[in-house]
Amino acid sequence: MASARVALVHAHGGWGKSTLATEAADGHPGDVVWVSLAGPVLTGADSMPRLLDALVVPELSAIARVMGRRRATLLVVDEVGPDAWAPVAELAAALPAPHRVIGLGRSTPPADLPVEAARLTTADLAFTPEEFQLLLADHVVGGIPEIMAEYLHDAVKGWGTALRAIAAALGRSVAPVELGRRLLATNVVLADLIDELLAPLDHHDREALAFAARLPHLDRRLAEQIGVGTAVRRGQELGLPWETPTGAAWRLPDPVRDILTGDDGLSDEALASAIESYAAAGRYLDACRLALDHAAPERAAAMLAAAPSEELAALHKPTVLAMIESLDPELRRRHPWLDVQVARLLTAAARYADRNEFVLASLPDHEANPAVTAALAAERFRDLAYFSASPSPDDVEEINRLLAQAELPGVRSRLEQGLALLRARAEGVAAAEDGLRRAARHAERAGERHQAMLVLRDLAWVVLLEQGRLREVIETFDQLEQLVGPDSPTTSWRINRADAHLLLGNLDAADRDLRTAARMADLHHDEQHVAYASWARATLESLRGERLRVLAAVQRAEKLAGSWLGTVTGVLFHAQCADALARVELRADADERLARARQRRDDDERAVLLAELAVEGRIGDPERALEAARRLTDDPPEVVEQPRAQLLRAYATHRAGGDATEATIQAVVAYDTAGLLHTAALWEPQACAALQPIAAAAGADLAVATPDRRAAPPDHGADLAAVLQDRFALRPREAEVVLALRTGGTNAEIAEALGVTPSTVRKHLQHAYATLDVRSRTEALVFLGNLENGRTG
Repeated sequence: MASARVALVHAHGGWGKSTLATEAADGHPGDVVWVSLAGPVLTGADSMPRLLDALVVPELSAIARVMGRRRATLLVVDEVGPDAWAPVAELAAALPAPHRVIGLGRSTPPADLPVEAARLTTADLAFTPEEFQLLLADHVVGGIPEIMAEYLHDAVKGWGTALRAIAAALGRSVAPVELGRRLLATNVVLADLIDELLAPLDHHDREALAFAARLPHLDRRLAEQIGVGTAVRRGQELGLPWETPTGAAWRLPDPVRDILTGDDGLSDEALASAIESYAAAGRYLDACRLALDHAAPERAAAMLAAAPSEELAALHKPTVLAMIESLDPELRRRHPWLDVQVARLLTAAARYADRNEFVLASLPDHEANPAVTAALAAERFRDLAYFSASPSPDDVEEINRLLAQAELPGVRSRLEQGLALLRARAEGVAAAEDGLRRAARHAERAGERHQAMLVLRDLAWVVLLEQGRLREVIETFDQLEQLVGPDSPTTSWRINRADAHLLLGNLDAADRDLRTAARMADLHHDEQHVAYASWARATLESLRGERLRVLAAVQRAEKLAGSWLGTVTGVLFHAQCADALARVELRADADERLARARQRRDDDERAVLLAELAVEGRIGDPERALEAARRLTDDPPEVVEQPRAQLLRAYATHRAGGDATEATIQAVVAYDTAGLLHTAALWEPQACAALQPIAAAAGADLAVATPDRRAAPPDHGADLAAVLQDRFALRPREAEVVLALRTGGTNAEIAEALGVTPSTVRKHLQHAYATLDVRSRTEALVFLGNLENGRTG
């Protein structure tokens, strides 16, 4: 199994499947992801979404692309049921090397699975007599007679769990040979072994172990919270085969668990305590399973109904929805807030059509409960403006009616958000500001940070940016950061704040935000937001005049973009990348992206026209730029883009041989009015250089300093390091090691210079060679030379 890319292990409980997987995980050099397919409502159809969710991959078709840039990952799938072998095998077949899959289950996998796999059964998991002898040598000082060891091995047919327990018990016995005879006389009853091992424990520890054995999930944190961690450790020290692998659930073989738990179930008090502990740890699915396993569905329903919606949404949404939907309809009627949870989960899963259909179908059932009615309706109204071409006055009237009776701040936040956005569509963005500010306050009062974050983003990006209030945009995102904390894994708002900093000319601040956003997105395998951060970085590096970095950022964003490149967002991406590439005079690359945007100009005509004005106006045909400027008068760009559009029009007029005096003055006035005159030369250095004499002759000053623009000679080493990371997805340390090859030093000399070990240098080089598709130091140095000279594709 150590060398198999896919291994399927099937045996009854207690044969050591998890032990084998734990040993494989401990020896795996890359990342290890554990996922369990256990669950009373999990079917074969539910398995694939859970597997993809564990790997943070959006869909199976994207797995090769997404996993192709990650470290070697071992995916351990536990509790694979009869219907789940096929999804596990399908995922394994699509997963590229060097990633590996180990599937563990009690049923036999079908013979016709679509993947080549090593298959292990109880016969493979059983100890050989020689392996048992080695185990005894580690545990029993002086050993026991060889014939006795053979008899003990044969008595349990090589069953690893029993043999480990036997070795542990013999090792602690004052008379191992006598204990061996007694075990053989009783036919090696596992219960006797467990009693022998746990004899030193007091009654309290035995009770704690019995309680822990009944729990559906246990890990280090939960064990301490529930108060059983000490007892489990003492049991382990005595030889109880309770495995506690790092980063995964603790494992206890089924037969041992059955002995520890006995026939009695949990008392009501213990059950309530366990459910409360699971819920406090955010493990609502395990709490629900525990309640259902102990015939307490009422507790399960009450717990799910009262759980914070944001915490439920952070779990695997299809499984949570299936868990709620599996509850008895009468039980769901007694806990009506479960319907609100379903609506919010559907929203979190971006299943808006399903959500709206569910809400409309459920509202009649809750006419007698105004709080539930308001909460359900609020879920539909919160984003209605995004999908409604022409907001209905009836919707506004209905939201106002619901607001009059809604008391819960979380519900009021959603209603206020929906009302504000509808008013923005009908009356203009200024009409939304007060409502969005109220919605943010209500969300904060409710403790719903994610909801507050969404509202503040709407306030900053829908209202304040549209009005050109850039400094207030920054202040709003600063408020958002105080709300969610500087280490928030959510990255979109950081990218938005970086965009605002760019418009204000604050390049260093934008750089910090983009580095943090890219790091957090990469840490959470969120390729969409890695791509968004690279998109924004292309603009940043173009403002710095860094040609190589602009192209690297554009190419990385394109590589990771995924499906959104085919949406209207993709048109804006192509247009803005063409703009950035033209700013650093990469004509062919700019024309290529502009052509892609032009092919879909009907999706976002204004973005394409602005890109045409920028690309053609700077480095192309000025007449085509002026035509784009004329067409923009019918659909003017956003307030913050209007001064730049006027400046580009003046520059195109000048390049076409016309009199650009009036257009230049209009551009200077527009910049000055917007408070952005200091950014003109930063965003359009060519235009400002050409038009400055015209502006000066007219009594205006266009030749302002360019904030944050680098005056020092370019650092080619830093350039190449950035390209190796952004364009070729090397890790920072790997890029540093590759660049160190240019010193001509040995691995040991490079290691000494970088403060690492030679083996670390060798490991980084091996991964870098594979990523860059080179086979030696010489090829790597040639590659770096070509890259520095712009000859590497």
